[in-house]
Amino acid sequence: MLNSLTIILQEVLEAAIIISILLASLQKTRLKGSLLIWGLLAGVAGSLLMASQYAVISDALDGVGQEVLNAVMLFILALMLTIYVFLLVRYSQLVTNFDPLIKLVLSVIIFIAVLREGVEIIIYVSGYLANLSDNSSLLVGGSIGAWIGISSGILIYYSLLYCTPQIRLNIIIFIAAVLVAGMVSEGLLYLMQADWI
Repeated sequence: MLNSLTIILQEVLEAAIIISILLASLQKTRLKGSLLIWGLLAGVAGSLLMASQYAVISDALDGVGQEVLNAVMLFILALMLTIYVFLLVRYSQLVTNFDPLIKLVLSVIIFIAVLREGVEIIIYVSGYLANLSDNSSLLVGGSIGAWIGISSGILIYYSLLYCTPQIRLNIIIFIAAVLVAGMVSEGLLYLMQADWI
């Protein structure tokens, strides 16, 4: 149960943090609802499709397709998050007039974050279900992990809403910088595992 809780919590928490800082940064705009829904739906659909083809992906590129794909997704996510932060700083004084590029960047960030974490959850759960007859520990641990991750995202979102706009912007920049650094280092680790660097 603890293993399920930890793995599901890790995957849900990463996506929840990304989505909560994006939503908090868009607090006074009309963009958040539609972008979140479409990004989440596309990410879930992509997760299901990608998980169903994971054997093919893993065998690609001489058996290192999974590592290379994970690295590419992390690098794209890090790049999009960096671009978003620069656009956010540029437009921080505006209320509703955003560059159309920001909509594309937000959609890509939400899509890739949900896609990446969703695939890992689906693969973990399906592997767990295939090997064990008693699935209660997965159900309990996974539910608790998902609940803690979602609750943490909600807590971060509302905590950011109660900050002044300048403090909120500084916190979002800091969290984004930490996330980007982690994504780039994890992507490089995947490439080292694939023996590409």
